[in-house]
Amino acid sequence: MSKIVSVAALVLGAMLIVPAHAEIVDVQFSGNFSWGNGYQTGVYAPQQSGAAIIGSSGDQWNYFDTADGASVLNNTSGASSGVTLSFTALEAYTLAGAQAQADPFSATPTANLMQGYLDAKAPGEISFSFSGLAPNANYSLYVYSSSGGGTGRGVTLTATGAPEQSNSNQTTAGVYILDDNYLLFQGQANAAGQIFVNEVGFSGEGDINGLQLEVAGVPEPSTWAMFLVGFAGLGVARFRRASKAEGAAVVA
Repeated sequence: MSKIVSVAALVLGAMLIVPAHAEIVDVQFSGNFSWGNGYQTGVYAPQQSGAAIIGSSGDQWNYFDTADGASVLNNTSGASSGVTLSFTALEAYTLAGAQAQADPFSATPTANLMQGYLDAKAPGEISFSFSGLAPNANYSLYVYSSSGGGTGRGVTLTATGAPEQSNSNQTTAGVYILDDNYLLFQGQANAAGQIFVNEVGFSGEGDINGLQLEVAGVPEPSTWAMFLVGFAGLGVARFRRASKAEGAAVVA
C-alpha cells in the first residue's frame, strides 16, 4: 500500500510542477474598401505576423477581409485550435494612401494589424462569438480599436463572463494604451464553451482592428505523459503486491 501511495503522490506532484500552457489565437481584420484614396475597392492590409500586446516573434494570424464570416481558427503555430469565430459588422475598411501614412502605428511592428478594421455606425452592428472552448474556460480577450490617427471614436463592448468595457480613442501615439486603443476582457466562457462579444455603444464611429484570444489551462503533453506513467506505476505496484500475497498463501 505504501508503494501505491508513494507513486500517487509522485504523480500528483508532477502534475503540479509541470505547467499548463495558454493557447493564443490571433485575428486580423481588413476590408475591400480603402479609406484615404477615394474609397477604392480591392485594397487590403498586408497580413500581420508576430506579437502584438501578447505573443512572440513569428506568430501566425488568422486573416479576414470581409465584414462578416465564420471559420475555425488556427493558433499562433498555424495548427487548428478547434475554436470557431463567427463575426458580423456593418463594413470592413483598409487605411490607404495618406491615411495609412498618417496612422500612428504605421512605423510599428503591428502596422498591418492596425491598417484594417471592421466598422460600425450604430450600436449592435458589430458582434463576435467564439465556440469550441472548454466549458467555463478562463480567457483573456484583447480587442484592438484604433481610429487611424483621429480622435473621438470609441466602442463599448460586452463579453461573456467579464465586465463591460469602453475605449475612448483619444491618443494619436503609436503605442498601446488600455481603454484607449485596445480593450481587455478577462472572464470565463459559458458552460457550452462559448464567448459572445457585442457592441452596445460607440462614439463617433466604432472600429475593430483585430483580436487576440488567450485561453488558459490547456495541459502540456508532458503533463499527460507523466500522468499515464504514474498510473502505469500504480498498476505495477498493485500487481507486485498481489503476487507477493499469492506467494505467501502458497507457502503457508
